[in-house]
Amino acid sequence: MLIHPAYDLSYIYTLKDPDVQRANEMHEKNAQAILDKAKEVFMEAGVSIETRLIYEHDPFSYIRKMVKEKKVDLVILGSKGSHSMFEEILLGSIADKVVRHIPCDILIIR
Repeated sequence: MLIHPAYDLSYIYTLKDPDVQRANEMHEKNAQAILDKAKEVFMEAGVSIETRLIYEHDPFSYIRKMVKEKKVDLVILGSKGSHSMFEEILLGSIADKVVRHIPCDILIIR
């Protein structure tokens, strides 16, 4: 299962701005395109895959939830994202959290 977070950007603004809605729509479209391309690559290789675009959870919480519910044996995720150095120092990266807290095998791709 491939998961891509689609964050709601409206929390950044104090007033509901039409541009926020447009930014959210563009972000969702781009995220779905990433998932569609990844699915295409796997399907061409003969590998069945399920993709999801999530809204209701942060990525780590969703991964933890799916590992528990689906009894996942292996989590594969990338280690590079658009995180600031400050955020990683304070919060840690998603990959780091997964490695430290998810009770199955983890494959990190750089």
